[in-house]
Amino acid sequence: IHNWRRCVYGQILKDGGHCQRTPGYHLGSAIWLSLPLRLWRMNRWKVDPEAERRVREMVGLAVHLTLPDWQLANFGNTGISEDRATLPFAALLTGVPLPYRAPLSGIHRLYTQAEPPRGKWGLARWFPQSGFLSARSDWSEKANAIAMHVNQYGGGHGHSDWLSFIYLSRGRRILADRGVNSYDL
Repeated sequence: IHNWRRCVYGQILKDGGHCQRTPGYHLGSAIWLSLPLRLWRMNRWKVDPEAERRVREMVGLAVHLTLPDWQLANFGNTGISEDRATLPFAALLTGVPLPYRAPLSGIHRLYTQAEPPRGKWGLARWFPQSGFLSARSDWSEKANAIAMHVNQYGGGHGHSDWLSFIYLSRGRRILADRGVNSYDL
C-alpha cells in the first residue's frame, strides 16, 4: 500500500492529471492505479482518502477528455485508439459514474458482468494543473465538443502542442490542431 500511495502522490496531480500531462498516460495510469484500489476496498483495507480521490479524479479527467467519437483527446504523444473498454473498466474499478452508457467488452468481461454506474456530469471542465479544457453540448455521440491543451508544461519532457485543440461537430472531427508531436521544444 505504501508504494501505491507513493506512486499516486508522485504521478497524479491534484486535478487528476498525470504528471506527464498527456491523456494517454492518464488513462493507462488510471487502470494501473485503480486495480489495487479495488482490491483494497474489497478487502476493507484502509486507503488514504486523498490518494483515492486523486485516482477517482484521474478517471474523471479521462471521461472529460474522451470525445464524442470515443477517441481520447490525442495531445502530446497520445495516439488514436479504437479502445472503448479501458475507460469504462477504470470507472467500474473506482466506482466513478459515467455520463453515458458504456458496456464493457473484451478481456474486461473476464473480471465482471456489471456495467459502470451512470451519473450526471457537467458539460465543461478546466483542469488547471494538467492544462486541459473540455466542453461539450451534451454527452451523446452526436455532441459538439472541444478539447484544448492550454498548458505549456509537459512534465519530464515536453511536447510542442500547447494551445492546440480538437473540435467536433455532431460527433465528427472538424478541426484537430495537434501541434508538433516532438520532444524538441
